Amino acid sequence: MTLPPPGAQSSGDDQRIGGRSPSATRPEGHEQLGALGQLGLLIGPLLAMLDSSIVNVAVPDIGRDLHADDLQSVAWVVSGYLLALAAGLPATSYLAGN
Repeated sequence: MTLPPPGAQSSGDDQRIGGRSPSATRPEGHEQLGALGQLGLLIGPLLAMLDSSIVNVAVPDIGRDLHADDLQSVAWVVSGYLLALAAGLPATSYLAGN
């Protein structure tokens, strides 16, 4: 793409990217995410990591409340949490896509 000489009128082609207009790069019917949507996508993984850390830190207290003698007795808590998380992630991604 060549640049027009200084002071020349633009023909509207200066908006093109790689021979295509910016609107041609997105599929029809798809809009760009706003700032709030992008923030939500960034906060999601952060909250998932924080949540798994909280579960791991709380295992001794959970074991004490359930009167478990050893850590192996409470391992099902973390396993159950991970199973619920693994089942929930594909469901939420499917719902977000529709």
